[in-house]
Amino acid sequence: TEKKEEIEKSELVKYIRLIEKDKFYYFCLAYKNFSDVVIVKSPSKKKEDKGSKEIKKFLGYSWSGAKGKEGIQYVGQTIYKSDDDSEFDKDDARILNNISNLSNIHTPLYNPQNSDDTSKINKIIKDNFEGIKTIIPTELEAFVSRAKLIDMLDFSRVDFNKALSLTPSKKVEIESQYPLVKVETIITKLINGSTPSKIEDSYWNSNDINWLTTPDFSDEKIYISNTSQFVSKKAFDDKKVSIIPINSVVLTCTATIGKVGVTKIELTTNQQINSLICDISKVIPEFLAYFLKTQKENLENLTSNSGVKHINMGMLNNFKIPLPPLKIQEEIVKECQKVDDEVQ
Repeated sequence: TEKKEEIEKSELVKYIRLIEKDKFYYFCLAYKNFSDVVIVKSPSKKKEDKGSKEIKKFLGYSWSGAKGKEGIQYVGQTIYKSDDDSEFDKDDARILNNISNLSNIHTPLYNPQNSDDTSKINKIIKDNFEGIKTIIPTELEAFVSRAKLIDMLDFSRVDFNKALSLTPSKKVEIESQYPLVKVETIITKLINGSTPSKIEDSYWNSNDINWLTTPDFSDEKIYISNTSQFVSKKAFDDKKVSIIPINSVVLTCTATIGKVGVTKIELTTNQQINSLICDISKVIPEFLAYFLKTQKENLENLTSNSGVKHINMGMLNNFKIPLPPLKIQEEIVKECQKVDDEVQ
C-alpha cells in the first residue's frame, strides 16, 4: 500500500543517514590525523618456500617442534661447536648459540645492540611516534610503507566496517594541457570477459572463436591478431562469451594489471580482461591503448585489494585520461608506432 511504501522509505532514509553520519564522523577523525601511518608487512609465504626462509630471515628466528630442538631458534652466528675437539655436546652447543644470538639477532626489525639503528624498522616506527618522517631505506621498502589514515578507510562501502586496509588505494593524478575525461565518456561499451565451463566439452571442441588470455599480450606491439586458445560457436550461442569487435582496446584488469592491446580480429576474452569499445568520434583506439600502456602503476593504485589485485568496471569507467583533438591523437599514435617499429 501507499502508506507502507511511505514508512519503508522513511525508515530507509533514517538508516542511510545513520550510516552516512557514522562515515562522516570517522572521515573527520581520519582527516585530522596529519601523521602518516607506518605499515609493516612480513614477506608472504610462498608455496615453493616450504621452509619459510624469507619469513625466518625477516623475523630473525624460526620455531621448531622437532624433538630435541623445541622452541625458538635465533638466526645468527655459530660460535659454539660440538665437534670432537669441543667440550660441548650437540644440545649444549645449540642452547649456547641460541642464547648468544639473542643479543646478536639478524633481522631487519631491530638491532638489539642499537635501538636507533637507522637501517632497522623499529627506528622508523619510533621516529613516527615522535613526528619524525624518517626516510625508508631501499632494503626495507619491501616491508615498510607509509599511508594517510584517511586512505586506509573505505568510505565507499555500504556496510562501513571501519576496517583499515593495509594496501590503501592511492590518489591517481594526471597532469595534462588537454582536458581530462572519464573513460566512460569516450567509449560506447565496456565488456568484461568470461570463461565458459571447462566441464562442457562442446564449448572447447572447435576453434571457432579466438579466446584472448593474458599470455597473448605482447610487450613489443599493441596489435592482437591471434590467440593461443579458442572457444566454439556453441559457447557464443549459449551466451557464455561476448564477441569483441575489431579495433577495440583490451586491458588486463586482474592479477596482471595494465597489459594493453588493440584487436585486429573479432575475438572474445576471459574474465581477467576488460574490452573498451571506442567511440571513434572522440578517441582513436591506438591512442587510448598507448596511453593506458603508460598507466600501469596508476591503474594498480586504483585497487586496495590485499590479495589478488583487481580493477572493476566502475573503477575503469571513472579512470581519467587526457583527450587531445583527434588530429593530435593521430600524430601521437604515429610517433609511438615509429618507436614500436624500431624496437621490432
